[in-house]
Amino acid sequence: MDTFIQLHKYFYEPTSYDMDKVEVGNDKESFNGTYYMQITGEYYTFDMEFENLSAKRIGQLEYINNICKPDSGLSTKVDYIDLYGDHYQVIIPLNGFKYTPSKGNNKLYNANLKLRGTKV
Repeated sequence: MDTFIQLHKYFYEPTSYDMDKVEVGNDKESFNGTYYMQITGEYYTFDMEFENLSAKRIGQLEYINNICKPDSGLSTKVDYIDLYGDHYQVIIPLNGFKYTPSKGNNKLYNANLKLRGTKV
């Protein structure tokens, strides 16, 4: 496992990282009365935090956020490589990117980033 992720063409080192697999489908009942889920698709969600990022790094994340949510309203997927080297096509959902100044240092920022996408 690496300590870096790649989002679009930039590399970052998250201080916390969480990944979940979400299965989408229909609940069905079988002839014997048991319930099961007929899976029709799956996607992954990623939640990560970064500490002490420079203004330049925050600008890169803002740039990626704008790619994912352009003014036209059509979301564009970007490439993402996780800590394990797996490749995904992801978007940043609404309110998926937030940042605040680091405590005690106004030149550095802490950020929270959420991604949602499919494995390539």
